[in-house]
Amino acid sequence: MLKISSKSDSRAGFTLAEILLAMLVFAIAITTILALLARSIETVDEIVLKDEAMRLSSAVERELTQMPFNQIYNDIYPDNVIEMHAFHYRANNDNNRTPQPDRTVDNVLVVPLARRANEGVDPEFAARDGRYFRVRLRLSPTNPTDLVANVDSYPSAALVLFAEFIPLGSPATTSIPGSARVVYSYNFAVRR
Repeated sequence: MLKISSKSDSRAGFTLAEILLAMLVFAIAITTILALLARSIETVDEIVLKDEAMRLSSAVERELTQMPFNQIYNDIYPDNVIEMHAFHYRANNDNNRTPQPDRTVDNVLVVPLARRANEGVDPEFAARDGRYFRVRLRLSPTNPTDLVANVDSYPSAALVLFAEFIPLGSPATTSIPGSARVVYSYNFAVRR
């Protein structure tokens, strides 16, 4: 029997070159998608970090407004910086906002905390919920230059402070490392 072959039978599959080309295109596409995914995860983490710092900014302001104006003035002028702790912690739903480090307890509040860096935060830090920030407060350049010498002559004096939020591992870090980055900063005023 004579077998008649057609041209369509001679090319029924893919060649090795076509398969390798398809694999190369697929590899480039997957690599690009993974790179974009990694960048989007970093961006989301930065947004969450900045959002947490922004929510803690009111606690920093509240802590400073409870201090006497002259104490803030005297603390910031010699070194030109005040450092604070800032983080959220889990607290019992009582008047004292007692720290609750037990994660299995359901009836808790998440409370913002800001304290001077020289004050202890051990019980609250054990119940920490979220990241810990060191807040560096400096005088803003918008302050009047003659305020330093004549602060008592201004009955309604105000200090404009520049706050920088730096995420760190724990309050035991005595100084801010040089590699630390500021994730959020803003100006606010403390009035007499």
